Amino acid sequence: MKKKIASLIAVLALSLTANSATIAWKAFTDNGLALFDGTILASNNLLRLGYFDISVATIESNSLNISFLDSHFFQLDVARVSVAPGYFGDSVDVDTRPSASTLGGKQLFIWAFASTATSSATDPASVNASINTAFQHGIFTSSLSNWLVPTDPEVGLPTESTIELSDLTSPNSSTLAATADIVIGNQSLTAPGGALNASNFGLAAVPEPSTAGFAALGLLGLLARRRR
Repeated sequence: MKKKIASLIAVLALSLTANSATIAWKAFTDNGLALFDGTILASNNLLRLGYFDISVATIESNSLNISFLDSHFFQLDVARVSVAPGYFGDSVDVDTRPSASTLGGKQLFIWAFASTATSSATDPASVNASINTAFQHGIFTSSLSNWLVPTDPEVGLPTESTIELSDLTSPNSSTLAATADIVIGNQSLTAPGGALNASNFGLAAVPEPSTAGFAALGLLGLLARRRR
């Protein structure tokens, strides 16, 4: 009887761990994150891992509209710059069973923020504060297979996948890889990372709401003058 109970417990444990994927995402060494001017991204700034339901071209054409992008982003995990300025690391378990989700095969994106509201907390309120006060942001992805959510692993064989910013560069850590996609941001050669010749990835500036408003008013005035 004890053997049967032990076997039942083992089967149950297997069913709970099977069909799940652990995704590790990080920037531990070599390439890190920086601001637009090359300054290393400070500790406690926000990082998000997830996928979009819009195309890369649509993301690029709406690069200044964080609220629009956020409405099309599905977050799988959130982290803070914490290992050292410019670096981070975290992992998340996702259920990839076809009956439980449609995550399998989704392309992963790392979304980085430089905000006036920085905190070590990752609760929703803290995350929202960082998003709402962001003055720079960057979105990065790759066409490498490890940047896809693993699909339906076999029973008893949970899948582990690791993505990191160094995937975006060639082995010498300075040349952008052909598979890399800096959707929003830049490659900052002026701020080396942890290894020799390792370039960081810079964020792109987001205009303040007041600046964007004045720019819109100026455009309306110009259009009015042309109509006259």
